[in-house]
Amino acid sequence: MKDNFQKIPKLCNKNYTQLFEEFKFLASQFTPEWRFDSNRTDFGVSLAKIFCEMQEDTINRLNQSMNNIYITFLKILGVSPLPRSPAQGLIEIRASENSICSNIKKGSKL
Repeated sequence: MKDNFQKIPKLCNKNYTQLFEEFKFLASQFTPEWRFDSNRTDFGVSLAKIFCEMQEDTINRLNQSMNNIYITFLKILGVSPLPRSPAQGLIEIRASENSICSNIKKGSKL
């Protein structure tokens, strides 16, 4: 069942750098009078950095919780993983015109 967890998509793929760049863009849109300079020791920049770190942690936790939500959802539905079993299938073998006849036993591995 652990293999299924890799197929669960992440809700958000943003990292700290992307969040900080988005914050700088939004700051310029909503407060154009504020010069957002990440090299300055401005109180607003410090708060922005703290906010972006907290937001990155929240995104990571939310992405990890998706596995638990998936398991809980399956339990509510009463679904359990199928036991492992060997693959089965049908094959068709045709002999060519100049071939020698031979028998293939049932259950032969291919």
